[in-house]
Amino acid sequence: AVGLEYLHALAQSFAEVCAMRFGLVGRLVGEDVHVLAFWTGREFGPPFRYALRGTPCAVVVARGELCHFDDVHMRFPEALFLHRQGLRCYIGAPLRGHQGDVLGVLVACDQCPRPAIAGLAACVEPFAERAAWLIERLELEDRLRGEATRAAALAEIAALLQHKDMSSRSLDDVCAIVRDTLAVESVSLRLLDASGEALMLAGGAALPASWEQLERVPLALFEHTVPPGEVIVMRRPLHPIDVPSTEQRSALVARARHEDRVVGVIAAFSRDVAHRWTPEASRWLVGVAGLLSQSLANARLVAKLRASEARFREIVTTGVEGIVTLDTEHRITFANPRALTLLGRPDGLLGEALLERLAAAQRTEAAARLERLRGGARQRFEVRLD
Repeated sequence: AVGLEYLHALAQSFAEVCAMRFGLVGRLVGEDVHVLAFWTGREFGPPFRYALRGTPCAVVVARGELCHFDDVHMRFPEALFLHRQGLRCYIGAPLRGHQGDVLGVLVACDQCPRPAIAGLAACVEPFAERAAWLIERLELEDRLRGEATRAAALAEIAALLQHKDMSSRSLDDVCAIVRDTLAVESVSLRLLDASGEALMLAGGAALPASWEQLERVPLALFEHTVPPGEVIVMRRPLHPIDVPSTEQRSALVARARHEDRVVGVIAAFSRDVAHRWTPEASRWLVGVAGLLSQSLANARLVAKLRASEARFREIVTTGVEGIVTLDTEHRITFANPRALTLLGRPDGLLGEALLERLAAAQRTEAAARLERLRGGARQRFEVRLD
């Protein structure tokens, strides 16, 4: 048996060796236990999740192996599962990774009291070692799959922002990719536009439309930052970044920066107030914010270039002097209206060689001067056009 099938076999075998009805292998996720394999005594039950607090498993995680052969449900009144099932006997062991950290729990329990088992530690240890090894392997596989998924999503966002304008539609697409990658209910984005003034909104109304509200959010309100100042985990209440709907109870927020200024905020929202925002998710969202910052910087540069080009063309087009531009072969690539009038060519001059328009006696000297001009030297000279 491999993977989860092996965990199921371990849960069943551990229960049988301990002469218990129930057996389970659970993975520790934050303050909860996610049960990966559950033997009911007759068949395998579906995976489920329960809060660690107030259960004998919490003692196992904190202190190590725990055995109660009678009245365990009386010792842990907050453990609802024990009471619902009428469980009286419990054996639990921590599942430790190769660095000694607790990854999960291995449990056998029953509704009837049991006599103490001689040599129990020697019985539990091989099962716990195998279960811990497999959970560590599953976590590694999950991390690798997650990294591959996040890398592909980041590449998709980069391609999207590269080939589309910074429009509300493209930003909505970014929010959809982030939502699917982080497996959350909603994502909201606020970003200054290329002018640096107007606010672009995407992904919904979970962040305030007022930029001043976003800039006033103090870090002291947040649970923690990873890395400091760049990504923020928030729990309810989310004030002053609050939402009309009370469904969103936890958020991961990353700030987009450009030239030491906050230019945007992207937030992923979960309805689960205890949602586990992993460091990998935090770093990935910072990467998305970085792409947004770079795309915004590119958009601003393009806007400046277009504005500069528009001003240049306005000056050239309305100028009282004739102006032409040449390529490296001295062919005309642009001529303003005044140049066309002076040269008597209202139909245009594009593609013509400028030297051919000069008097024959001036062509050699003009060609030499144009070569020096192309080399970076400033040239001022007069020629006569035929």
